[in-house]
Amino acid sequence: MTALLLPGEDVHKSANNTRMRLTIARARTLTVLQRLSSDLDLNRDRKGRVIQFLYESDLIKGEDSAVSLKGANLVKASLHGLDLSGINLSGSNLSDADMIDTNLTQALLQETTMKHTTLISANLTGAKLCGANLIWAKLSQANLSGADLSGADLSEAKLNGATITQEQWEKAKSLTETIMPDGVRHP
Repeated sequence: MTALLLPGEDVHKSANNTRMRLTIARARTLTVLQRLSSDLDLNRDRKGRVIQFLYESDLIKGEDSAVSLKGANLVKASLHGLDLSGINLSGSNLSDADMIDTNLTQALLQETTMKHTTLISANLTGAKLCGANLIWAKLSQANLSGADLSGADLSEAKLNGATITQEQWEKAKSLTETIMPDGVRHP
């Protein structure tokens, strides 16, 4: 990955090689993440380090991120406590990921699969979770202020103690058996 970034050219501005470099970076990233899926328990921290590297290199931030992680296998990734504000993980698979205390302010998580993901005390202020699959997600004490949950599936999610408004959760696709912020299970 670093070889793609170090030849002295700004990967975001080089007119001739940018598209090819970014295509190669995406392919290599997806390949690395897939290979790290062979032993999920051993490689959860390694997946987290790949994401942190891409994020700190400004490759996966914002709507126009340089590298798309759509379809990326981030199952069981450990992103515990990281500052990933503005990250673009739209369309990736974050099932069973550890995102406790993670700062996901303004994160783009549209159409992301986050089944069984642990987001306890995560900051999701202003995050875009449109169409996200949050079935069985643990969102206890999470801050969802201003988050867009339009079409998100929150079935059997745990929202106890979460900061979220009724207007927000009413836009969700499903709240079946969800534990609401007050601790009461939704029918």
